[in-house]
Amino acid sequence: MKETPKNTAEEHSASSPHRSKETKVALRSAAWCLIWATSLTLSEIVIINQLIPESLFWPVALFPAALSVWMFYQFYLFYVGVDEFA
Repeated sequence: MKETPKNTAEEHSASSPHRSKETKVALRSAAWCLIWATSLTLSEIVIINQLIPESLFWPVALFPAALSVWMFYQFYLFYVGVDEFA
């Protein structure tokens, strides 16, 4: 006779390895969103208040754009890994 797995609270708890990985991916995605938002805000403050030489305006302005690629990739990993969205 084949035994079927039982649905217990332990299998679906937050401490299970699957949930732990989802939590890490979600926190990493949230952290990169905050890093991107902070870099965007700081670059605007630095440029508007002219705290750097004018020759550095473009690199500072484009830095958040470069980070946004990585931020969207982290969100993509979060989106793919979350069971509720599947």
